[in-house]
Amino acid sequence: MIISEPLIRYLRLVRNEATEKEVYRLDDPVIMRYEMLREYARADFSSRKLNELAMRSRITAKTIKNHLEAKRKRGTVALFVEPLIATSDLINSELEKKILILNRGGQASSKDILKTLRDIDPGLKIRGIASRQVNQVLRSHGFLPIQGLENVNFKILQALLSSFVKLCKTRARRAVQDFDDPKDILQSRLEMFRAVYFPQAGDDRKSVVEAANGCGISKAQFFNIKKLFLN
Repeated sequence: MIISEPLIRYLRLVRNEATEKEVYRLDDPVIMRYEMLREYARADFSSRKLNELAMRSRITAKTIKNHLEAKRKRGTVALFVEPLIATSDLINSELEKKILILNRGGQASSKDILKTLRDIDPGLKIRGIASRQVNQVLRSHGFLPIQGLENVNFKILQALLSSFVKLCKTRARRAVQDFDDPKDILQSRLEMFRAVYFPQAGDDRKSVVEAANGCGISKAQFFNIKKLFLN
């Protein structure tokens, strides 16, 4: 999948060396939005709490309501707000696969890859496929450097993006009226990490085993998910 510019900016923001090992970070825009909506929901969606949150976060009450509505319709993944995957009328999944195959086959130059692709399918030139699109694919899979993201595991990132697409498609079929949704996988993962690493006043801190059992997973699975979460 082709990663978008908003995702690149997001990854640069959250991959701060001083805090990249923290699991539940309030400087992460997604977690910040989640905490804000969670607090709003725990106050029974009161107007007073809404105005308080808006003033504290320096955003409008309408923006908070929009975030809540998006979460209800599309799940916690909607709190990313910016699109994570770049849409392209020129690069489809089949062409992306061909570019990656040619790159792994030894054609590291985008110009060489483009020439081979045009030899296979002369229509690509008419469609406007150029080196820029080839570079975009290579960059999205870690074959070309992206400043500030040198340590990103792009193989894991691509797997996460694939999961993201599946979550979006699944959630698009239904909506909930409340904030808490036991079928929202991302929300259950956030709550799991929150209970272990970020319990607030009135919340009980849980051990890894307790939090994992609460989500129906093993301790080993907890740490595997944590590893992905920190990537």
